[in-house]
Amino acid sequence: MTLLIVKYSSYIWTRAANIGKIGFAGILISIFFSSCNKDLPACRGNCDLVTFSGDVAEFTSGQPIGNQTIKVILKQNTYCLLCSTYNVASGNSDANGHFEFKKNMDTSLLQDYHIEVELTTSDKYITRIAPADSSVGYLYPRTTLFSFWNINSSLNNIQFRIYSKTSLRLNLHRNTVIISGREYVDLQYYFGGGERSGATFVMNGANIDTAVFVNTAANVFTKITSSKFITADSVASKTDSIKCGVNTRNAIDISY
Repeated sequence: MTLLIVKYSSYIWTRAANIGKIGFAGILISIFFSSCNKDLPACRGNCDLVTFSGDVAEFTSGQPIGNQTIKVILKQNTYCLLCSTYNVASGNSDANGHFEFKKNMDTSLLQDYHIEVELTTSDKYITRIAPADSSVGYLYPRTTLFSFWNINSSLNNIQFRIYSKTSLRLNLHRNTVIISGREYVDLQYYFGGGERSGATFVMNGANIDTAVFVNTAANVFTKITSSKFITADSVASKTDSIKCGVNTRNAIDISY
């Protein structure tokens, strides 16, 4: 367990709190409205037969994992409100965890687009932590991707490593006072090579003891950093960790 106290301005905290409350929904809306998928146009010049191949395996055991969904797209390089994307190829990893797609492409498209190879796991696996009861944006913790700006040999050795999913109960206990105007606790979760994710909840007189349920990775340490204002301009952050098993009752007590 580590404890860190940092001073913050009111503006930063207010902005962070607002992001915590609306950021996830905003991201989903942005994803929903910000792309226009089209089929890859027929190659009429600068043609190259491109191979996209690699393997999917479980992170801790290295066991190959089949039947995981892979898709390849071209995505615009610049920021755009209505982004244009081209569907290049899609399919599943085989019984040995291997996937391979071959596509005839106009390589000049890479002046304005880059390649994204995305994995969406089946429900037994996870790539990052998410609320256990998540319904909106349900696939978010089950996706991961690699981006490429050139056609080279790295496209033939794409290695996806995913985690067996398990559940974790966080028993949160508040033992400090709520600071007026700072009635929020920020939780950041991360494990191994998985991406960090976060959530914010509002404190009140009734939730001194709070149970939070998340889906996380099995057989690696999950780290949870909790941050709370202890004065009007100082935040105390503490990191706890737990190694969760599969099909077990994983729980951790965290005081803040």
